[in-house]
Amino acid sequence: MLAAAERPHREKVTLEFDRVQVREFLGDGFDADSVNVYSSPKHRVEVAGELIGMTTTTAYLEPVGTMLALAVVDTSRSPIGTVVDVAWGHHPGPGTAPDAHRAFPRLQATVAPAPYDAHARERYRSN
Repeated sequence: MLAAAERPHREKVTLEFDRVQVREFLGDGFDADSVNVYSSPKHRVEVAGELIGMTTTTAYLEPVGTMLALAVVDTSRSPIGTVVDVAWGHHPGPGTAPDAHRAFPRLQATVAPAPYDAHARERYRSN
């Protein structure tokens, strides 16, 4: 219990991916109406190459126009508005190099509050 108290405090946040990078990553022919981009692997969230957290769920949301991810991050290193790098890929696990994630493509995302929608954050439980 004491060891956990000394670890960085992590909080749930939303990551809003860079729209241009998402379009480039998904390809020129990307059509949000015909493609369902949903991912549940735990993607690394990094600042300056150092692990600060992990995503839990990632999805492309057409009304927002980009991908959003729920993530748990060290908020002392990534307050709201911080641009982070997300290593896109799931580490293969035992038997591979611990730094195998270094070859994964990086997408930039901006840390936003969770829930992402202001109405959900402020009014759902206001009474």
